[in-house]
Amino acid sequence: MKSKYPKASKIPIIWDHSCKTHSESDWKSTLSNQWSKTKKRSLDQAIRLLALHTPPQWHPLAAPNQPFDRHLLALSPLYLKSRKLFIQNQGAYRPCLNSSPRTLSSLALLESIIEYSPVEKEYIWAATNPIQRRNPAHLFQIRNLISNLFHEQNHRILWKILPNAPKKKESVRRYLNFAESLVIAADMALSDEVGQTLGSLLHLCGAIYDLGTELRPAPTQNTKRQYRNYLHACVYATYLYLELYQPKEILQATQARFNDVNPIGTLAAERSLRLDLDFVKKTNPFWQRSHWKEVATRLQTKQGDPLELSDDPMNPYLHYLWAEKWFEFMGL
Repeated sequence: MKSKYPKASKIPIIWDHSCKTHSESDWKSTLSNQWSKTKKRSLDQAIRLLALHTPPQWHPLAAPNQPFDRHLLALSPLYLKSRKLFIQNQGAYRPCLNSSPRTLSSLALLESIIEYSPVEKEYIWAATNPIQRRNPAHLFQIRNLISNLFHEQNHRILWKILPNAPKKKESVRRYLNFAESLVIAADMALSDEVGQTLGSLLHLCGAIYDLGTELRPAPTQNTKRQYRNYLHACVYATYLYLELYQPKEILQATQARFNDVNPIGTLAAERSLRLDLDFVKKTNPFWQRSHWKEVATRLQTKQGDPLELSDDPMNPYLHYLWAEKWFEFMGL
């Protein structure tokens, strides 16, 4: 059945041509250098800097008025690949007022249409207008309306890759926690790709979920495998955290599995444990309790057995296998 909503590639893009643009060769380095020199970093400063330094081209796949979507499409090949895969899988966007809490509590995760709040112009105005800047509360209200399109579209892509969901409640919980771990690992890879400086800038503005590190090396065959091993460790540690194991247990288990050559297990566990505690202990379990039956019913679109993950965290064979397929599919 065809969607009545336009796909991202069909949406007419209208950008504010008053924004300053730069040549492809200098806008990224200028943006990074300016932010690295900023001593007192604040939300309004970050927004003003991103508004001042914009990519020189208007990207045909950009979601209109999604805050700094165009920047990320220009900065990250991974972000661009995810957008293309989402569109190829009949994904589409619907601009409408949509808060982060509503996104996190609804069944929208199972829909092919992603709703997002088109608030970029309002966001920039609130950060740059001399009078409005005196009311920072309004700026944070807008930030709370921003949807993370990369995270949301990766969930939709992943449903196409993973086998069917299982039927039992506990099995569905493990299935959903594993899927969330894979998508969170992609969030980490995105922020690593843009680098820690720009990652911190975009994270502050609400455009990406992770702060970023400088762990991602140049993509040679050797280093790509090493980085993927690190992402495997991140998936494992994040999965244990979402399964509500204690931080000490997570650190020990991840070190035991991944610290044989270098301390990637330690680094991955420490990073995964930065995940918001309210999400881990409240939002995520509440969503699963509310919607596990719909997940078990609606994610039944493929031939073959469902993905039944072991309840023993020290037996993560299927976790590793499907994480490897996910990373390969996303080019990580």
